[in-house]
This record gives sequence, C-alpha cells and structure tokens, in this order.
Amino acid sequence: MVMTKGYYPIQPSRYHEGGNLSYAHQQVIASRQAELLNRHIRYLASHSPYYRSLFSALKVKPGDITGLDNLALLPFTSKTDPEQHHEDFIAVSRNRLVDLCLTSGTTGGPIAMFQTSGDLERLAYNVMSYRPDRDNRSQSFRKDFV
Repeated sequence: MVMTKGYYPIQPSRYHEGGNLSYAHQQVIASRQAELLNRHIRYLASHSPYYRSLFSALKVKPGDITGLDNLALLPFTSKTDPEQHHEDFIAVSRNRLVDLCLTSGTTGGPIAMFQTSGDLERLAYNVMSYRPDRDNRSQSFRKDFV
C-alpha cells in the first residue's frame, strides 16, 4: 500500500485488476485489452450523454466494438468536442464530482475536466508508482509530488 503525503492509502491492486500482464503472452494481453475496451464502451453507452448520442448518430451498438479492430468504427475525439459538449462528457452522477481542473485555453477555449475521488486516487497512484530507476521522466517530477 502506498501513502500519499498523509492523505489516504492507495490500493495498488485496484489498478492491476486481472493480474500482472507485464510478461503475459500476447494473446492474453490482447484478450484483456478487448475485455476492458468492451467494458468501457458499454459504460460510456449507458452513462455518457455525449457517447450515447455519438453511438446513436453512427448507428453503432456497444456490442459492435469487440476489440481494437472495431475501434475504427468510432471517430477520434477532437479538442473541440469537449470544448463544445463538456457537460455531456460527464459519465458519473454530479454528487461524485470532487474536483475541477481547467486547461489554460491557449490553443482554444479552456476545457473543464471534472474529477471524482477515484480519478484523483488513480492520478496519485500513477505519481507514487513512478520509479526514476525505471522511467525516463525527469527526477524533479516526483520531488514535486512527494
């Protein structure tokens, strides 16, 4: 368990659901990717007004996206999409939102990114799991967060 500067414990196992895939066979990794992608697409279809509308306009059902090969059925999300429809990207109930982060808007309008406590926990886990001996990121990156 990792502690983040006295806030709350982070459960690493939560982010490694399904076991360690670092040295798994390519077919095992591909299967897990497809499973997670399908779960994510189903969640978006039932919780995100933006993606529900997009799927409907494209006549794509969540079950049509079964793996990376089918992902091409969906268009890329451009920067203008969350600028114009930021409220529709929210895929959780409003009472779960605990933080708001805004981009600077230097290359367009500022984009609001609402975050849940789970989002913040995942971000903290990513920062706390950074290892300078393994990663090529700047040493000062971790010093700013620990």
